[in-house]
Amino acid sequence: MARAAITGLALGAACVASTLAGEVTDKAARKAAALGKLAQQNVAASPASLRKAATDGDAVLVRTLLDAGLDPNAYSSVVPRSVLGLVVSGCGEKSANPPANRDAVVAVLLEGGANPNFMELGRLPLLAAAAEACPRPVIEALVKAGAKLDLASPRGLTALPVALTRNNLDAAEALVDLGARLTPGQRAALFPEAPTDPRVLSVLNRASAPAEKSK
Repeated sequence: MARAAITGLALGAACVASTLAGEVTDKAARKAAALGKLAQQNVAASPASLRKAATDGDAVLVRTLLDAGLDPNAYSSVVPRSVLGLVVSGCGEKSANPPANRDAVVAVLLEGGANPNFMELGRLPLLAAAAEACPRPVIEALVKAGAKLDLASPRGLTALPVALTRNNLDAAEALVDLGARLTPGQRAALFPEAPTDPRVLSVLNRASAPAEKSK
């Protein structure tokens, strides 16, 4: 029986090693193919190319650049924002790219390893930055990828107060649905007097209630 157990362990280890080797081979093949595509398109495999593709809403090129080995969390002193941070900061700006393109880029970056809790120097956490102007789909994608609802900036700002301050009720409602809550002190600081807008009041009342425990 001991010999059988040892044999089983050896077979299991061999399977794991084979799987890992296959993954490494697949990754190398994807990188080689991606570099070939970039060469054909005359696109440099550089952080600048990744930033441009992301802000242009070109999810296909973003995926190719990530497959080529670009780091989705890298940023330079010239552009002190992560690639995902650049994308979410553009939610409130007028752009020729439809929202579906932006959402696709967000999904590709997160799938490619972008950190949804990235804290950029002197700026808000990504979720709070997205709460300034981004719609529900972006908020939901970030939280699904692991963004923390209560992650605060150096000044103590979290996503829900930012959304309410910016009157981004689409984001505020999404955050409350996902479990974000306000303390009595936060509510009083945001709204010393009760708001008259029914939608704002509804968000505040829901945000002041205990979060439902997941079953």
